[in-house]
Amino acid sequence: MSLGIKIGNRLISILLYTDDVVLLAPRKIDLQRLFDKMSNWCMNWRLNVNKSKSQVVYFRGSRIIQSNFKFKYGNSVLDTVSDYKYLGVILDEHLTLNECSKALSETGGVEPSE
Repeated sequence: MSLGIKIGNRLISILLYTDDVVLLAPRKIDLQRLFDKMSNWCMNWRLNVNKSKSQVVYFRGSRIIQSNFKFKYGNSVLDTVSDYKYLGVILDEHLTLNECSKALSETGGVEPSE
C-alpha cells in the first residue's frame, strides 16, 4: 500500500523525531489508513500513544472549507485543530506561517509586520 505525500521522487508518510510522530497523506481516507496501520503496529508491539496529545491538522487553501471527517486512532476520535507546533515551527491549516512569525518576532522583541 503506497501512502504518503510525494516530495521530489520520494513518497513520505511519516516523520519521526524522538517521541513525536507526524503522519502525512494527501487524502482523508489515506490518513485514516495510516492511523489504522499505526494503531495496529503499536498494539502488536504493546506501545501506547497519548491520544489526548494526538491531533489532526487539515492543510488546505483558504477558500477550501474544513472537512468534517472524524479521524480515529483505534476507537478514539482525534481532535482536529487549526494549527500545530512541530519542532518549534507553528504550522497553521492554511500554511501561512503567520502565527509562527508572530511567535518568533515576540521572542526577539521585534514587532511582526502586517
